[in-house]
Amino acid sequence: WPCPRWAHASVTVERPAALGGPAVLVFGGIGEGGSWLDDAHLMEMGGRALGQATQGATDPLPHGPALEFGTLAVLQSLSSRLLANMSMVELEHARALSEQQLACGELEDQILSRQRSLADEDIAATEAAGILRESQQREKAFRERIER
Repeated sequence: WPCPRWAHASVTVERPAALGGPAVLVFGGIGEGGSWLDDAHLMEMGGRALGQATQGATDPLPHGPALEFGTLAVLQSLSSRLLANMSMVELEHARALSEQQLACGELEDQILSRQRSLADEDIAATEAAGILRESQQREKAFRERIER
């Protein structure tokens, strides 16, 4: 039996009883440790129909080598589909990454714009504080002249 895995490909293989009957080809996936698997296993159903493989079957189903008659084409087809799917996922990832980078660039522009506005407001506040101080000093000087 293949080791436990997930994100794998599997396909049923209908074969004549003379060639072992129906089987399931399991290909690749991610193993228990999180590593990518590139193995293939042909799990023969021992002449039983695929729907009967798990119903009341207590004995382990026999399995054979992955490259039995007729399975090489299936394995090649699975490999091609897996590679095509991986290419599509890579393209989708690149597109999503590009969109995120564009969004980050827009946010950085907004941050810079707001920082400039904040700096301008800080300068204006400093100037206003200077004008206020100057006005208060003039007022104080004017009151002192009036009181004399």
